[in-house]
Amino acid sequence: MLVAGAGIAGLAAALDLAEAGLTVELLETAPQAGGRCRSFYDPVTGHRLDNGTHVLLGANPAALDFVRRVGGRFRELPAIYPAVALDGPGGEITGRHAIRLGSPVQLMRSLGLGAGDLLALAGLLLDGRVNGPLGTARPGLLSRKLGQAVLAPLVRAALNIDPAAADARLVARMLRRLALAGPRGFRLHLAEGGLDAALIAPAVARLRALGVRLYPTTPLDRLPPPDPDRMIVLALPPAAAHRLLPNITVPRASSAILNIHYAPDQLPAGMPEALMVTGGMADWIFHRDGILSITTSAADALMDRPAEVLAATGWAEIRTCLAMAGLPAAMPPVRVVKEKRATMRHDPGGEALRPGPVDRTRPRPDVVLAGDWTATGLPATIEGAVVSGQRAAAAVLRRR
Repeated sequence: MLVAGAGIAGLAAALDLAEAGLTVELLETAPQAGGRCRSFYDPVTGHRLDNGTHVLLGANPAALDFVRRVGGRFRELPAIYPAVALDGPGGEITGRHAIRLGSPVQLMRSLGLGAGDLLALAGLLLDGRVNGPLGTARPGLLSRKLGQAVLAPLVRAALNIDPAAADARLVARMLRRLALAGPRGFRLHLAEGGLDAALIAPAVARLRALGVRLYPTTPLDRLPPPDPDRMIVLALPPAAAHRLLPNITVPRASSAILNIHYAPDQLPAGMPEALMVTGGMADWIFHRDGILSITTSAADALMDRPAEVLAATGWAEIRTCLAMAGLPAAMPPVRVVKEKRATMRHDPGGEALRPGPVDRTRPRPDVVLAGDWTATGLPATIEGAVVSGQRAAAAVLRRR
């Protein structure tokens, strides 16, 4: 059994296949496993950093179960976390509130939402025929307080796209999953000690204990000839999968994410671990392991801006949003990480191009696809990657 690609999808596929008793070889182009979930040592900050702050939700059962199975460490954050509204990038505060992730009534009250907001949201959730961009399918929803305070930040974070351009059907499916998950579905889970220590290293160790052979720095340049005794899982980025299987459709467009990591000499006690920001450059401010990080989704317009300008704007927002922390005006050591092709673009055009794991029209029935860009019905997140890997493994096992 051959699995090409040791990102989250490939690791999830290899785990299911190995636990089913198959002999698995795992190939990876990079020197290490993890794909876009990776950690690296940064000499500027003197810390080991994640390329981005990858957050899990309580409504991500496949990803949380994968973490448990490999012995990983993601910690659930408290049910109350602060949110700040700014009047523009690097600007001033226009409002503060605490989001209470308890009952739906508590959540709505903490956000100042009313019955009209709930009815507008229910209309999106219950409409099985919703189609097209969200801004066209539900033109008034994003302008409501619900849209500004909850829906837009949630869509930006999960789908990595301007909410108005997001595929409305995918947004509705995501919201239904959150609703069915109950109050804990909105709870945030952060990697303890970074992505490598909390997820990738434990996954690799578990696979090796199961006898999986991992070959880093080993790209799959061409598909091997068909072998009736071997199946192949292609858990590669869409362009690489298309190069090996030119007849498949793959999403072409992508969306960027900006992450900026700051390393102050010391941080005051009592700082929030996660703070949601609206109206500024940052979408979230995270505090973990002595590092302050900002994450900005749907950041295509920021990719060409100089790193020093982005870092200065981000530090100004952190100091404004965490005013009580007494952070210095002088910017500490900083690392700007621009992920220009962080995810596929979740607009209707991109969604239409997502292939399933198996397609009977392909000339290679021994090949199964995996990756967060395949047709999982989920956004291109860790949850989507794990689900895709598990579905690919299930397709392989059905053929044995």
